[in-house]
Amino acid sequence: MVVAVIVALLVLVAAAGWFWFRLRTLGRRVGSFPCAIRDETGWASGIACYTALELRWYRVISLSPRPRHVWARGRFAILGPARPIDAGDGPSRGPLRSGSLVEVECRVRDAAGAESTMSLGISRGAYAGLASWLESAPPGAGLRRAIL
Repeated sequence: MVVAVIVALLVLVAAAGWFWFRLRTLGRRVGSFPCAIRDETGWASGIACYTALELRWYRVISLSPRPRHVWARGRFAILGPARPIDAGDGPSRGPLRSGSLVEVECRVRDAAGAESTMSLGISRGAYAGLASWLESAPPGAGLRRAIL
């Protein structure tokens, strides 16, 4: 009985340590920012990370090292201007608690060509970064044209 309790405590401590390490690592990556997604069930807090070719979204409450969503840069579009989120309408937990959030309606196309829409809850600064990332070319995109 004592051994089972000790093992259970060790598992809990290991899981808590991994959770802390994962959030700390995700939050310190270059190009990462707090980002909530709204679906049918409500808001889910997460951390989004830019790469050269895709935007990756990691759920905050998770132990998985893999992103929950991955959106290719060329298949992701902002549908309209950002709208301020009222304190009662936005995410109430996690890294996105302040009243300076905006809701951004986005369209995503999967590899098969099916389109879906979603809302992101992000800060105004993160919105400016997202719009800039979408409007700019990925690194090396013009290199081939310059060589030919």
